[in-house]
Amino acid sequence: MSGAVTWEIVSLIGGVGIMIVTIVSWSFRVISILRKEIAEHKLYAANHYATKDGVNQELEKFRQSIDRLIDRIDRALEK
Repeated sequence: MSGAVTWEIVSLIGGVGIMIVTIVSWSFRVISILRKEIAEHKLYAANHYATKDGVNQELEKFRQSIDRLIDRIDRALEK
């Protein structure tokens, strides 16, 4: 009878071990997928979103255009 109990315990431990291996394996697959998705999103963000410096450069160009327009209006009104 003690032999049967021992094999039941071994069987139970084996089953738990298989479940743990399955969960760990699944977890690594999910982590791999998430890493790939994060890398893809970083690339997308780098290609599609403006940087602060880029926005500042374009804003400065816009300000210069407005200043030139104001100067032209002022010159036209002086005539």
